[in-house]
Amino acid sequence: MKILFITWDGPETNYLENLFVPIFERLQKEHGYDFHIIQFTWGDEQRIEKTKVVCCDADILYTMIPVYRKIALLGVLKAIFWQSRQVVQYVKQHEIDAVMPRATTAAAIVNNMIKKTNAKYVFDADGFSQDERVDFSGWNPNGAKYKMYRSFEHKALHLAQAVLARSHKAKNILAERAGNAFNKEKITVISNGKDSTIFNVGKEGSRDGDGINFVYAGSLGPQYMFSEMIEIFIAVVSIKSESKFTILTGNETFIKSAVAELSKSIQSKITAMRVAPSDVVGYLQKADIGFALRKPTFSMQGVAPIKLSEYLLCGLPVITNAGIGDTEQILEGKEAAFLVTNLNETEKEKLVAWCLETKGNRTRNQEARNIGLEHFTLDTTIERYHSALKNL
Repeated sequence: MKILFITWDGPETNYLENLFVPIFERLQKEHGYDFHIIQFTWGDEQRIEKTKVVCCDADILYTMIPVYRKIALLGVLKAIFWQSRQVVQYVKQHEIDAVMPRATTAAAIVNNMIKKTNAKYVFDADGFSQDERVDFSGWNPNGAKYKMYRSFEHKALHLAQAVLARSHKAKNILAERAGNAFNKEKITVISNGKDSTIFNVGKEGSRDGDGINFVYAGSLGPQYMFSEMIEIFIAVVSIKSESKFTILTGNETFIKSAVAELSKSIQSKITAMRVAPSDVVGYLQKADIGFALRKPTFSMQGVAPIKLSEYLLCGLPVITNAGIGDTEQILEGKEAAFLVTNLNETEKEKLVAWCLETKGNRTRNQEARNIGLEHFTLDTTIERYHSALKNL
């Protein structure tokens, strides 16, 4: 089966290379699928070339379509009503069997062209992108732009033969939004699994040392609760002065500005950098605790944080919070996780005590690894994709 994956990505994201390409590569090898990718993006030539190389190495045909960005809304409309013709042509030329857009903007493009082809439609909802813009980018939930994106989502849910969601909460919300006539069973919940042979606990003794080594790997912005991470880190440093905080992110402008506001003594304990995706695991294996915080807004019910999969598979206990996808259902009551609720003084004291108990606690390291193996492996993700796609 030939499947065309369509995604709309800014140059600062690497979900395509880090998450989706490994999944598609395994699906090709193990189940005989033939994946193609069209990426709508405004990345520069160097960024696009890197993506192309990753796709080529995975034996996936990659095509980039440039996005008009001077007026963002015009760029979206151009893609829907003009550039979608390129997608139609591609589907016919390559005899694509199914088109799979990721998130609402890509779905809007496919909504406008899918009936001009004989291809099936798989809507990878991947969260609630328009609701994230309400929560974190100032969109008006009663405004025309938000309502337009909700209409894109609604149409995609009904046109698609299969729908993919990242959490059971998202499945319920999407089914409710689609209305009474909608078949909820065509939604498959697929978490963001990672390769457990790559993301593993590492060498014995890699977590030795006096201080507590914290790590954060991923994007940074309003929803990622960076100030709360720093607040927790400072509280731990007041007791364990040798503690360190390593931040692995591509959001270099944000992190430079945020760290510059801290005291020199705290700055000296923080290392922030951008690293190659293949190097992330080495830093996780040397850390004691991973931060996986997000503001628990409405939109966050639809996500499955990639970093959570990576941390846990590396045997890394996590500080996270309820209300983020299915995180609470998976981690509640586990010693290898601390679920933040309000971070008041009482909770902060308990959290600091948990951090001190977690340092060097091999039992918690093993529990983290076991949770990762049960819920977040690439093997599980592959089988769920195959389950959703095989009967199209």
